[in-house]
This record gives sequence, C-alpha cells and structure tokens, in this order.
Amino acid sequence: MFRKFLQRRRIQKVFENYVSKETLAALLAGKLDPQVGQLKEATVEVVIATVRGESPETIKQRMGTLADIALKHGAVVQNLISSVVIITFGALPFAHNPSGDRFVVAQEFVQALKDDVKVVHCKRDGKFGNVGGPHLLSYSFIIPGFLEMLGVLAAMNFGETRDVSDI
Repeated sequence: MFRKFLQRRRIQKVFENYVSKETLAALLAGKLDPQVGQLKEATVEVVIATVRGESPETIKQRMGTLADIALKHGAVVQNLISSVVIITFGALPFAHNPSGDRFVVAQEFVQALKDDVKVVHCKRDGKFGNVGGPHLLSYSFIIPGFLEMLGVLAAMNFGETRDVSDI
C-alpha cells in the first residue's frame, strides 16, 4: 500500500507542472502509463526562448511570463533552465494540445518581453517518450537539428523570433 502511495506521489511530482489536471488525474487513476518503454514517432513543434535581465529575480519573473503564455496555449513546458525556456506541442502522448500555435506563442513572447527575449521555433519529425530510463522518469523529445537551433538562437538579436524548420 505504501509503495503504491509512493508511486502515485512520484507520478504526481513529475507531471503536475507539465500536464493538465485532467491528464494528471488519468495518470494517477492508472488510465495512462507514464513508463512507455519505446520512443514513439511524432511531429513535434518546439519553441525555445531565452531571456535577459538585470538580476536573477528579473530573469525568474520573465521566465514565468513565458511559461504562463505557453501553458495558456496548451503547450508542454519541457524545461526551464538558467535563462532558457523550452516548450513543445506534440511531444507527449497525453498533452493538452498535441498540435499548437507555435507562431502565435513566439509572437506573444516577443510582445510580452520586447527586447528582453529572443525565440526560435520549428516543426520536425522526431521521437518522444521517457528518455530518462526506468530509474529517472523524464518525458521529453528527440529531434534532428536541436543543437543547430540553439546556435541560431545564440546568434540572434534580442527582440527577434525566427522559424528554423529548414535547418
């Protein structure tokens, strides 16, 4: 019984900030399996943004703004690290919005933060699933050209957004 409680708590902690309340309820009820063994093919829409700020508190606030915009459009916030936000549509089988408005999200990012954000986005065929293995539940995606996307983002000016589907 205690082991089942710990498993439910683990699932809740992993997914509560990434999926809708309905999806989390389905996971906890056992209607969805969070430990899919094989990576699944998918068309993934990715938006990567970086922010700048005068202090860690400013960066934190700006990253929160971007996460709120993404979630409003049904995106999955894959990662928030340092000053980078990575969101996806279609990278989880139970995501609220499997196909999204990446152009709208990218534009809203720039409208909200003006010259304090830069954004790249694309639509690619890739794979999704538990990339962390059996001991680390980490649902994410693998797409070709991800590193090149980061290179384009680094070279851009703040206040810009760019579709990099062609790289």
